[in-house]
Order: sequence, then C-alpha cells, then structure tokens
Amino acid sequence: MSNTLFSNTAQPIIIQTGAGSAYNKNGLKLSPQGTMKIVFSILILVVVGEIIWGAWSLTRPIPKYLQPKESLAFDIKPRLALASNKKIVKPGDNFRIDVLMLTGGKDITAADLVVTYDPNLVSMEGSPSAIFTKGTIFSDYPLVDSKTPGVVRVSGVSELSSVGFKGIEVFGSLNFKAKKSGTAAINIDYEPGSTTDSNLTDSTALDILGDVKGVTIEVRP
Repeated sequence: MSNTLFSNTAQPIIIQTGAGSAYNKNGLKLSPQGTMKIVFSILILVVVGEIIWGAWSLTRPIPKYLQPKESLAFDIKPRLALASNKKIVKPGDNFRIDVLMLTGGKDITAADLVVTYDPNLVSMEGSPSAIFTKGTIFSDYPLVDSKTPGVVRVSGVSELSSVGFKGIEVFGSLNFKAKKSGTAAINIDYEPGSTTDSNLTDSTALDILGDVKGVTIEVRP
C-alpha cells in the first residue's frame, strides 16, 4: 500500500514504496524506465545548451574595448626592435638583448642589423657565436662582426627557394657584459633610404624597413 504526501510548498515529495515504483505529488506512479527517460532528457538539454553557449562564445564579436589598437604582425611598418631580459645590471654582469623582427605582413628574405652601444659602459666579448645567438628566421647568418668597438653588425638571409619570413619572431640575441656604472643606450642604426645601415629586404630586393626601437640598460654598483 502506498500513501500520497503533500508539502506546504510547491516542491513535490517523492515517496519510494517498493522496488521499481515511485509516486509524485499528484499520486501518479512513475516507473523506473520513465524516471530514467526524464533524467536523460534533462541531461541532453543541458549538454545541448552548453554546446550552443560555447559556439556563441567563440563566434561572438570581440568588444571594442578588448580589441588591440593595432596588429603587430600586419598593420604596422616592418620593424626591428630591441628588448632586454634585464633592465638593471651590475658591473661584470652578463645580459642579453633580443632583436625582434616584425614584418608588417611583408615577406622578408634578408636582414642587415647594425647596433650601436657605448663601449665604455658595456662590451661584447668572445667569438661570433658567443656575442650573437642565432634565431630561426633565416637559414643562414653569414655575418657577425663586432671588431669595431661600439658597433656590431649581423646579417641573415633565407634560402634561395624560400619565399621569405612573414610575422613576428626573434631575429637573434646579442650578448653583452656590463663594465661600469652609467646609462647604456643600445640602439639600432637606421636612416630611411640608406643601404649601409640596418635594413629588411623583401623578395624584390627592396629595403622596406620602416621603424626601429632601441633599449636602455642601467648599470649600477
């Protein structure tokens, strides 16, 4: 025998009266199969809802306040920029300067880098492989020259069959040693129209470098 109970609220009370049977608040008998169908139906609705929400989240427009003001890879002039793993160093410390290449959506087949620095404050010591760590943009880096104090020159070229590099990547890294206290400005030598300083060359052998950015290192005791 079974009884039907009612609560004082709108919530139904289910009473189990024996194996395989249950009653809802209206006294209707629910079979195990019927109960499982209801549970599975609810689960299916939940899963479908999650899929719809996920698809909407992935395809909805990005709010304007979250959108970048410019695309570093495609909406700027081809650029070379310096960035350091250290901003403040002590005399005797070694530090690295990364050379970042941004192609502005162009295919770059070769690059010449000329970097200037104060040889009284920082120095470059050792073999070409010690002063410059090659990047992965080019297949060959035929020139690494630091013979002139205060100036280092590096060149990189693509294979003849290559269409060039497009995007943002590290051209290579320059390795310095701090000598004495002071503010060391490390800059990329660049003058628009000049072919004897830093440049980026496209597949037509045209120099398309449009901007450069240096870095400042503080040497403190």
